[in-house]
Amino acid sequence: MRLSLNVKVIIVITLTIFIVYLAGVYFVTKNMSKRLRNSMTENSIHITHVFYQQLNEIYSNIQKTQKQLQASTEHAGDFKGVMYVEIYDRDAKVIAHTQKELVGKAPEDKLNPEFVIKILDSGETLVMEHPDEGRYEMFVPVLGTNKLNKGQKVGVIDLAMVYKPGMELSHLKDHATHIIQSLQLSVNDSYSNFEAGKIYMQDLIVHLAEIEGVDHVEIYDKNGVIIAHTNEERVGGKASSEHDSAITEILIEGNTIEQEDPVRNRFSRFIPIMTAANGGGEQISGVAEIVMDMGIIDRKVANFNKIMFKIAIVLALTLLGVITFAMRKLVIKPIERLSEHAKLVAGGDLTQKVAIGEDDEFGDLAKSFNAMTTGLRKSNEDLLSSKYYIESILKSMNDALMVISPDGTIRTVNTAACAMLGYEEAELLNQLINKVIPDEQMPMKELEISGYIVNDEKTYLTKSGREIPISFSASVMQDSNGNIEGCIFVARDITKHKQAEEKLRESEEKYRSLYDSNLLGVAITTYEGKIRSANKTFQDILGFTESELQSMSIKDITHPDDIEENMKLFNDTVKRKLKQYGMEKRYFHKNGRILWCDLEVFAIYDEHGDFRYCFSMIRDITERKMAEEALRQTLKDREILYRAIEATRVGITICDNERNIIYVNEADASMHGYTVEELTGKSTSIYKNDVIFQNMLSEIEPMDGWTRESTNVRMDGSEFPVLLSSVFIKDDEGRPTAMVTACTDITERKQAEEEKQRQFIDLEKADKSIKASLMEKEALLREVHHRVKNNMA
Repeated sequence: MRLSLNVKVIIVITLTIFIVYLAGVYFVTKNMSKRLRNSMTENSIHITHVFYQQLNEIYSNIQKTQKQLQASTEHAGDFKGVMYVEIYDRDAKVIAHTQKELVGKAPEDKLNPEFVIKILDSGETLVMEHPDEGRYEMFVPVLGTNKLNKGQKVGVIDLAMVYKPGMELSHLKDHATHIIQSLQLSVNDSYSNFEAGKIYMQDLIVHLAEIEGVDHVEIYDKNGVIIAHTNEERVGGKASSEHDSAITEILIEGNTIEQEDPVRNRFSRFIPIMTAANGGGEQISGVAEIVMDMGIIDRKVANFNKIMFKIAIVLALTLLGVITFAMRKLVIKPIERLSEHAKLVAGGDLTQKVAIGEDDEFGDLAKSFNAMTTGLRKSNEDLLSSKYYIESILKSMNDALMVISPDGTIRTVNTAACAMLGYEEAELLNQLINKVIPDEQMPMKELEISGYIVNDEKTYLTKSGREIPISFSASVMQDSNGNIEGCIFVARDITKHKQAEEKLRESEEKYRSLYDSNLLGVAITTYEGKIRSANKTFQDILGFTESELQSMSIKDITHPDDIEENMKLFNDTVKRKLKQYGMEKRYFHKNGRILWCDLEVFAIYDEHGDFRYCFSMIRDITERKMAEEALRQTLKDREILYRAIEATRVGITICDNERNIIYVNEADASMHGYTVEELTGKSTSIYKNDVIFQNMLSEIEPMDGWTRESTNVRMDGSEFPVLLSSVFIKDDEGRPTAMVTACTDITERKQAEEEKQRQFIDLEKADKSIKASLMEKEALLREVHHRVKNNMA
């Protein structure tokens, strides 16, 4: 028998002992699980007995206090004028009502829950008057008196009174207040005990849930509603469908029911809750469910298995140590020596040879190993030579290269392909080629027919999903029998080339549409500034035909004063120092007159960036330039007129059709004791002669002018005589737009008229002088009117 057989015997014995050990652990674990399950069932019975008496007592007290609340509610409902009384708990649920059948149901008034929450938050009394419904309501909080809720707002009382037309509201309010105060005295203690009982019951089931093995505890009322739960968020919900039948059976029969839930690994025990009946004896008032977590058994068993597994590991290590000690010299050392040589060979050292020892299995293995390394060394030398040559070619290529198998799988990719597509080499190898080329562009059928493709345009898909236009070439690889072994794909990214083509096409379309339109004059000029072509609008603006323009340059049609600036900008654009330029310049029309034009120039380049032509657009702005010059002259004339008006001692006022002052000079403002700012924007009534101004509007309109004497009032209230001369400013259609009034203080003249009675002859001479002066002023006023009218037009 050879040595390897001894090793096998030792291994078989070790495995047998280990398997027997694991089988023993399995049977012990199974028995342990059964005993723990029985123990959990017995624990649930024991917990039930301990829990049962306390639960019945607490539940009886809750029902007793709820009956007291119901009795208080019904008693209050017997008072005169009371429609109904209802009591809400913290969750806005009805727990007592004069109509007993409404207890536990949703409030009839859908707004009442909102009122309850508001009162519980604020603690204030809420009064609602519903004369249209014949109802007067008063909501008040219920305050806790028990040590667990003393001073807290634990509920709300809603008292509804009959409210008929003609009833004295104050008497009704006093009556309702008296009733509700009496009700509060009786309800506060009962409700506090009711609330405390619920708290005691909740605390009890929470305490039970802390016992090992108890998952949770639930309490149901007769309607299957959860009134207490270890998880308080479940309180108020309905019993689950799988528990409905058990609860119904207990409420009818009074039995204790046990259920197992293998899915959630739980054991439930349902027991009836007994309370005192009205006629004596006991009655079933609810159901308690104690849920045991049977998963604790699995966890204990799992923990036991961990311990036993650790023991198994120790045992296995011990056996392994014994076997290792026995086999080290006979087996392990030869294997280690062979392993060391294998690592050196794996690292690339194919010169290693293993010393051949005794004539056994290890001796045969050493001979085979030495023969293998000799063959590998020769093959590796040949492969490395070919590999380095091919890799050198692939890495030096700027174009993307992929080798594809007949089934479309990518076998080889070069660095340029990975860079183009955004993948790592490992992400492409052994993937289907349709990851890179869309199915509709797949070249396989074409290659099967022709055997090659040259410079075809296709699309590659990058890792990010972006499409790249490529110039695509491919050829098939065949074996010695002519069978296809694969395909070689070579691709070059032509994105920039495509973008340049598209940009050039869009540019040409854009400028062609401008060239063909009649909105702007367009000319195409060469690098030297020669006019190559011009559209109809350009010809019409300058008066030349296209053939005449084609014999000219930019300088030939440009005003001498603009040539230097124009040519500098043109040359900078041609040389790409500027993208475009614009200017206002003068051109010579064919008839010799000078035109002003707005000029915009763009340079057009091909996809290689070489200059093609300049695109020049002009728009005739001669009329605008003339208008600007006329405006400058008008502004100059207006300034002269304004200074004349300001310099005169005659008061000048301009008002609109609503008699609002839009202009007043310093002389008029000073004459009336105001500043210009105090008069501007005010009504003419500030002169205390608005009626006169109103009459003036109707009198002046059919006439060219109007002159009369009047009396104005200064700011200090003093009156003084004035001579007023007014004219309308009219628009082109003859409609009045404003009125200009000249005001002259004739106080001195009036004084002279009074002197006339004594000195008639002197007064007559003075009167002639004044009239002559007035004529001059009227002439001045007409001039002012004429100039103001022209300026406002």
